[in-house]
Order: sequence, then C-alpha cells, then structure tokens
Amino acid sequence: MKKLRCLKVKNDEFLFDLKENEVKGLVDKSWYFFRRFWKHNKVGLYFPNSLQYLHWKGYPHRCLPKTFEANNLVAFKMPWSKIKQLWEGEKVMKKLKFLDLSYSIELRSLDLGLTPNLERLDVGGCEKLVKLDMHGGCLKTLVFLNLNRCRRLKSISFIKQMESLEVLRTGRLYLREFHDYIFTGHSSLLELDLSLNYIEEIPSSIGNLEKLVSLDLKWCWELKSVPGSICRLQHLRTLNLGNSGIEELPEDLGQLECLENLYLSSTKVKHLPGSICMLKHLKTLDLSWCKLLVKLPEDVGQLESLEILHLLYCYELREIPKSICKLKCLKELSLFKCRGLEKLPDELGNLKCLQYLEVWGSGITQLPQSIYSVKGLKFERHRREEHLFSERFEI
Repeated sequence: MKKLRCLKVKNDEFLFDLKENEVKGLVDKSWYFFRRFWKHNKVGLYFPNSLQYLHWKGYPHRCLPKTFEANNLVAFKMPWSKIKQLWEGEKVMKKLKFLDLSYSIELRSLDLGLTPNLERLDVGGCEKLVKLDMHGGCLKTLVFLNLNRCRRLKSISFIKQMESLEVLRTGRLYLREFHDYIFTGHSSLLELDLSLNYIEEIPSSIGNLEKLVSLDLKWCWELKSVPGSICRLQHLRTLNLGNSGIEELPEDLGQLECLENLYLSSTKVKHLPGSICMLKHLKTLDLSWCKLLVKLPEDVGQLESLEILHLLYCYELREIPKSICKLKCLKELSLFKCRGLEKLPDELGNLKCLQYLEVWGSGITQLPQSIYSVKGLKFERHRREEHLFSERFEI
C-alpha cells in the first residue's frame, strides 16, 4: 500500500471507505480501481501518502483524513463530494496541479495559498462557496478556472492578478456588470464564459483579448449589443450570443476571419450585417427562434465553408436568397415553422452535400425540381405528419 500512486473510486449508487489493513496486499500496485457496493459508513478511511492521483466522485466525508499528508498529490478530483473543507487545519500541497471539487455543494471556502503550484481549479456548481482565498504562487500558475454557478461568491476581483489564465468560466454568477479587470492583463486567455449574467454591456476592453478562441454570452438577457471592439478578436472561432437580448450586431463582424461557429438563436436580431458574408471559415450559423429576422444577406452564398444553417421559427422570414445555392459545403438546412416562407430557389439542387432539409410547418408547398437530384437527402418527417412528403408537396 505504501507504493500506491493512483487511486480511482468509481461508484454509481453506493459509496465506501477503506481501512489500511484492507489494502495491505496492494504494496506493489501502482494502480488500483475500486468498484464495489460497500456502505461508506461501515469502515474508516485511509489514503496512502504515496498517492499522486486521487479520483473519487461522490466522496462522502466533510474533509480528508488527518493521516493523509498529500505531499505527493498531483491530481485531486472529488466532484459531487460532501466536502465542507479540505482539511482540519492547514496542509501545503506543493505538487498539486489539478484540483476538481465541482458540484461539492457543501463547500464553503477554499484557501489556495496551500496549493502554490496549482494549474487547474474546477469549483463549478459549488453553490454554497462564499470565499476563495487566492494568494501566493497559484495566482501566477493557474491556467484554468471554472466558477460557473458559484453565485454566492462575494468577490472575484482576484481574477485580475492571474497572469497565465487561459480558460475562465464565470457563467451563472448573475453578475450585473463585468469590470475591466476581466478583460485587461489576460493576454493568454483562450476561452471566456460569461453566460447567464445580468450584464447590460460589455466593456470595449474585450478587444484586448487577442488570443481568445471562444466567447460565450448566451442567456445574458439584458445585453442588447456587443462593442465593435469585439471585431478585433482575430482568433475567435466560436461566438455564442444565443438567448441573449442582442438586437443588433457590429457592422464589422466580418473581420472575425477565423470564426467557425456563430450562435444567435432566440435573439431580437432583424438584420445581419452584410460583412458577415466575409466569414470564409464559418461552418455553423444558428438563427433559430429569431422571430424578428426579416431577411438574410443577399451574398450569403459567399459563406463557402458553411455546413449548418438553422432558421427554425423565423416567422418574419419571407425569402431565401438565390445565392444560397452556392453553398457547396452545406449539409443541413432547417426551415421548420418559417411560416412566411413560401418558396425556395429553383437551383437548390446545386447543394450536392445537403443531407438534411426540414421545411415542415413553413409556407412551402412545392419543392424545386432540382432538389430531387441530391443523393442521400433526408426530408424530416414528424409523426403527426406521416404523409408529409406525398401529400404536402406537389412532385
């Protein structure tokens, strides 16, 4: 047992502990995988100090055992645990780099001064977490920080001191404003999740995040627009504004030359900026539930990499531009419930890669003849409309 380096406790419905004398026969093992249905309250708990990796989902105790020094621990994962505090007292874990206590709903506070070399911290879903003591080395070494759903945190100002941060998740904190310190001094940031907050505006300093690859602003209902400086994010690949209060987009959105995924579902957007047609790498454009959307740009066919176009529930949409027939990579086109749409372009059959076409609930009563030349094309059929193809459309 003294040489045990990796311990993973996998339990689906039942939890258990171990006594030292129950695992003495494992002296020469470097990996031990437990999957037993023992009750956790029947035996005491013991962890060998040789452990480098410890993973126990649903750990049933409020703290770690006093006998566990954890001086060799590198990765510590206890999601969905009942931990209230890591230790009774203080123990420094100099080798620890990965700490996952996500959804440990009893966790109240965490002192990261005890983990000076920590690189990844996940406390997402710790809804009773009030205080994170961030000081010492971890402010310089931390590259991943998940605070999603930590809505009782009194302050997140410690973020401004994190020099190496690459991934920051602050969704569901219900913040009413984002201070500049989130966007300044973090030149290494790659992923930023600000979803489900009550913010009304994004500081223009967001344009300073030059390396940003993913920006998530979904469910920010009070957010009406994003600053034009967002168009300076030359490495951005995914922009999610779904279910936000967005009413208009920056005119220079086409400058996001690396953008691959744009999610605008359930927004109040009426028009898309013409520059959007410059997004040569865009693969997914989701405009589902954009009930006020009147039309698409005439040059939408210039989106040469587009594979998925969702226009579900776009009630006000009256016309699909003819240029859509130039989308040689398009695989999926959904026009479900586009009630104002009555016709599709005659040359739609040029979409040779099209695999899925959904027009149920729209005003379309006849498909263009050319569409039948597309091999392998699937028409969506709903159970309540079993005779959709034979009765709804005129062939």
